[in-house]
Amino acid sequence: MKEITRGLALVLAAVLMLGTLAACGGNGGTSQAASSEAESSQEASSQAAPVVSGEEQTWGNFTLLVPEGMTLKGGSLIDPESEDSLTLTLDENEAHYIMMDVVAAETAEASIDATKEMNEGSEDVTLSAGADWKGCAYKYAGMMDCFQLYAAVGGKTVMVRSAWFAYDDDTVQAVLSSLQVK
Repeated sequence: MKEITRGLALVLAAVLMLGTLAACGGNGGTSQAASSEAESSQEASSQAAPVVSGEEQTWGNFTLLVPEGMTLKGGSLIDPESEDSLTLTLDENEAHYIMMDVVAAETAEASIDATKEMNEGSEDVTLSAGADWKGCAYKYAGMMDCFQLYAAVGGKTVMVRSAWFAYDDDTVQAVLSSLQVK
């Protein structure tokens, strides 16, 4: 009887250990307490701009951090010479992007309202990163992080749109925190 009880105890211990490892999600066995401490520390540090390496660059009326691996492309599709538009891209085909435009506040608000209507599951979001950004975030086709935000920067309204970046991603926060507009 003792051998059966000991065997059941070992099986139960193994099941609990495997469940704990699965719950950790492959984080090297970090305990839940350590994860909670890291999350608390991350929330406290989210007040400051995340450290993302890159280079400050200027295009037209914008000066901002261009993170390593990203390329700044000035202008817009309609007006490649526009000093009030730019795109940061992560890849050659420009599928991963962060676009910025100086627009009227009413234009930004109407664009965000239209985006929310067209994208089921979009949610209102805010972000404090150099300015008080507000807008919406959603998953395009259920898988691609997208967002659209706007804020007053340098006395102008800047609208930011992105595909494949979450609005609260460290890269996005670093770029927006660094943004200066003349």
